[in-house]
Amino acid sequence: LLMLICLAGCATHVVPPEPETSPAETAFQRGVAALTRGTYDQAIADFTEVLRLTPNRVEAYHNRGEAYRLKGDYDRALADYTQALTINPQYAKAYYARGIVYSNKGEYNEALADYTQALTLDQRLPEAYVNRGIAYDRGKRDYDRAIADYNQALILDPKRADAYMNRGIAYKNKRDYDRAITDYTQAITLNPTYAVAYVNRGV
Repeated sequence: LLMLICLAGCATHVVPPEPETSPAETAFQRGVAALTRGTYDQAIADFTEVLRLTPNRVEAYHNRGEAYRLKGDYDRALADYTQALTINPQYAKAYYARGIVYSNKGEYNEALADYTQALTLDQRLPEAYVNRGIAYDRGKRDYDRAIADYNQALILDPKRADAYMNRGIAYKNKRDYDRAITDYTQAITLNPTYAVAYVNRGV
C-alpha cells in the first residue's frame, strides 16, 4: 500500500502583521495569533473584522482562507483566495494556497494551473514544487514531471523529507525500485519519525 503525503499542503503560510497599531491592525494581529495556535473560528472572526475596517486587505483574505482551509471548509477558502487574487493578481501565496484546496478536492487540472502560476510569480517556493509534483503523480500519473518537480524542490531545499518521500513514490510507480528505496531511506534519515516513509520502503 503506497501512501502519498502532502506535508507542504499542511503548512500554514501566515502573513506577518504590519508594525502599526490601528484597530484593523490590532484585529489582524489577533487573527494571526489565533491562526497560529489553531483556533480557526476566532481567526475567522478577527480577519472578518479586519475586512470590515479595511475591505481590500489582501493578507486578511488570504489568512481567513487559510483558517477556512484548515477547518476543511474548502468552498469558503476558495472564495477568499480568489478574492485576494482579484485584489492583487500577483499574490503568489494565494495561488499556491488555492492549489492546495483544489488538490484536496481532487480537481487536479485547477490545482496544477494554480501551482504553476504561483511558481511563475515566485520560483523560490519549494512547497509549490512538491505539491505540483503530487498533483502530477496522483492526478495525471505523469511521473516524469512529478520527479522533475521534486528535484527542483530539493535544489531549493535539500532537507525536504517530503520531497524525497514523494519522489520515491514516483520512482516506485515507474518500477525503478532501487531509486525508490534510496529516496525513502533519505527521507527517513532526514526525519526518523516519518512513518509513511517506513511503510512505503517496506512495501
